[in-house]
Order: sequence, then structure tokens, then C-alpha cells
Amino acid sequence: HPEGDGRVWHLPTAPARTTRQVLALVEERIGRPLELTVIAEPRPFGPFDEAFMAEYAEMFYQHTEAQIVDSSAIEREFGLTPTPLEEAVDATLGWYGELLAAHH
Repeated sequence: HPEGDGRVWHLPTAPARTTRQVLALVEERIGRPLELTVIAEPRPFGPFDEAFMAEYAEMFYQHTEAQIVDSSAIEREFGLTPTPLEEAVDATLGWYGELLAAHH
């Protein structure tokens, strides 16, 4: 695109949803409640060791402050559209189901 150099292009993003809305969608798709653990601050947990969490702590603000990305420019200039969240969740759950089946 002739005017694309030197500017930021955000890839198409679906309309913003809260974490609770995304989790509710996943629960709907899998047909059961998720088992969740909520932590108030970054700390080593499960597979996330101290080295990982030390790096992650720098980005933790993304979980406490709203992060809204406007992709209207790339949608308008390139005709790109975001993948609907429902479609993305279905594809991810399908992939994960296949991964689990392959390891059992």
C-alpha cells in the first residue's frame, strides 16, 4: 500500500469483550464450567516459573487497564476483517481437542 510505510497498522480485531464474556463463551462451547484460579498479582504458578513471571510482571498492567485496539484503518484501506470471536474459539477448541486426543 503506497501510504503504508512509516505507520502502525493494527490487525483486524473483533469487538472488545470482557474476560468474563470470553470465559462464558468457552464454557458454553465445552458444555461445562471452567475451573479457574485467579491471582491478584504476577507470581510463579503452575507451569509459569519465576523466570517467566519476572518477564510477565512488566506486562501485567494489561490485565488491570483496559486495552482497546482500533483496527478501522487497516479494515478500510486493505478490506481486511476480523475473525469473529465465536469462530476463533471454535477453531481453538477443535485444535486443542485434537492435541489432547493425539497425546492419549
